[in-house]
Amino acid sequence: MLLVGTWTIVSYCQDTKFSLVISTPKPEVRLGDAIPLHVIMTNTSDHDIHYAQILGARRLAVGVRILDQQGQLVPQTTYGKEMSGVLPRGNHPIGGSAFAATLTPGESVSADVMLNEEYEINRKGTYRIQAERMEPDGTRVTSNQILVKVQ
Repeated sequence: MLLVGTWTIVSYCQDTKFSLVISTPKPEVRLGDAIPLHVIMTNTSDHDIHYAQILGARRLAVGVRILDQQGQLVPQTTYGKEMSGVLPRGNHPIGGSAFAATLTPGESVSADVMLNEEYEINRKGTYRIQAERMEPDGTRVTSNQILVKVQ
């Protein structure tokens, strides 16, 4: 079961300058199958905003939070820790840096992440997924939540 577009898109902070929306084309997968996540960030302000994009990885500097059926946080794989900067890149070089980019008002940017490569989704069950990004002032903006069932 996939719940996309039926839940609130962003947190309700009046100063929020962007929104995050996530989706997946595969709401039900077999254990071990690829689980793609599509992330869209849109500038909802009346001025330019800046964001970071990881060079060579075609991904945004946006965090992903995954909870299992018991509500426990799903840990990152070694590769996921390397991609998020928790560990040095090791055997997975992707260009080595990020670059700053600008979104004008109303403009969107998107990127894709393979969740099962970056997170230990190694058991059957239903997983709750949400993206998040911090505003420069420390405000946390969250995306809609989706459910992915692993059979």
